[in-house]
Parts: sequence; structure tokens; C-alpha cells
Amino acid sequence: MVGPTYALGEIKAKIASGSWFVTGTALAGAAELEFDAVDIQACVLALSEDDFYKTMPANSRPGSGLMQDVYKTNYLGTPIYLKVQENRHAVVISFKEDLSPKKGGSL
Repeated sequence: MVGPTYALGEIKAKIASGSWFVTGTALAGAAELEFDAVDIQACVLALSEDDFYKTMPANSRPGSGLMQDVYKTNYLGTPIYLKVQENRHAVVISFKEDLSPKKGGSL
């Protein structure tokens, strides 16, 4: 299995320091679950390496070399599928209910 493109510790450090963004898609996905940006932040900060699922090319810019790391976890009893990317800031690309078979830890 290929590991993550971005170091989870770096992603978490950027989020903890306020150097992060959430896409409109991720915010909308969180809102559908009655979560908000604070929940997204808490969920990502609680991720462990064991929650890593896969790394994939960025859908919005194919061929750009940008990669996204996908994590599957459980947040407040809800299975979550989320994608993160890192450049100067951490970016939460997607945050939604994971409807695939169960994987991930609990919070």
C-alpha cells in the first residue's frame, strides 16, 4: 500500500496554528451532517496514521501533479471520508459521510 503524500503531522500542525482552508464543498458536506468548520478542524486534528485510506491525484486539476490524501474515520459516531492537501497551508478538500464499508478509528 502506498502511504500518504503529505505528512499527517504537518497537516495537523498547520491546522492547529490556523494555517488552513476549507473548500465550499467540504463545508457543504459537513453542513449536511450538521457539522461546521470547528468540527472539521477537530476531526482532522484527531486523525491517526491508521485512518489513512489512499492518496490520489487532484480531481480539479488533473495532470498538475497535485495529490490529495484520503482518510476515513469516525467523528461523533458518524463515519467520515475526508480529503486533505498541503501547500503553504493545509486544505480540507472534502468532508462527507463515508458510505463505503467501515474503516477507521473513533472519536
